[in-house]
Amino acid sequence: MLKPGNLLVYPYVKVRVSCECGYRKAYRLARLAEHFGADIALDDLLFLLMSGRCPRWGSDATFLRLRCRLTFTDMSSGNPPDVPPSAVRPKLLK
Repeated sequence: MLKPGNLLVYPYVKVRVSCECGYRKAYRLARLAEHFGADIALDDLLFLLMSGRCPRWGSDATFLRLRCRLTFTDMSSGNPPDVPPSAVRPKLLK
């Protein structure tokens, strides 16, 4: 899947982020778009979401992107976070 450039074309209703340090958080797409604007670049959004929250955050913000590994969890997986249970194929039990 191609990585979208901004929130306007983000493919899911839930926006989940995680870092190697163990920080994990889920946001609603509509709330993020309301707060930051729908045209915010995803890289800029990650920077704003990690600032002050990630344990690797330092006093010098220029090196923050090198230390923090915050990523969009669902962009690399093929499992969308907001698929309703009725849309999932049922498993056949033997």
